[in-house]
Amino acid sequence: MNREAVIHALTLLGRKAAAMGVEARISIFGGTVMMLAYSLREGTKDVDAIYQPRELLRPLLAEVASELNLDPDWLNDQVRQFAPNDGGKADIPFEGLKGIAGISVFRPTARKMLAMKARAARLPRPGHGGDLHDLAFLVRHCRVKTIEEIDEIFARFYGESLDSKQRLVAERALELAYAPDQSKTAKPAGGR
Repeated sequence: MNREAVIHALTLLGRKAAAMGVEARISIFGGTVMMLAYSLREGTKDVDAIYQPRELLRPLLAEVASELNLDPDWLNDQVRQFAPNDGGKADIPFEGLKGIAGISVFRPTARKMLAMKARAARLPRPGHGGDLHDLAFLVRHCRVKTIEEIDEIFARFYGESLDSKQRLVAERALELAYAPDQSKTAKPAGGR
């Protein structure tokens, strides 16, 4: 899904919610944030989100998928496994998605997104960019310079330190973030 497809789908979802008298809250994460908030990629496989009211929105999500010929999981809440249990305290209004009737759209702060990408710590593989390039971008964006700073941000959101795999990916992201040729981190290859 590119930028226009995501905005169109969310707008249609908002119209459907408004027609039911529902004001939905959607917090968007992952590749969609990297695409819409930071213009780091041209597309995303799906929209990772935590949304309320879940039971009322599920049938509307299916309707939007059917009407726009999208994957049934075009907007899904699998991101819950990576999201800190902060009750959305580190989520901010998604400026680029304000004014959609029927829904209020939020996104994580850059530091929360950094912590989430560090937690997922997926390495690039064919067809999937992983989290390394996104994490390198966020490290630079947040002006984080050391692994200790990443670990501190991570602990603030998750109450624990980076494990060995997460630390390895975070250290590599630091190297990429401040490499002489930073253009390598500007456009990750493929997928989410």
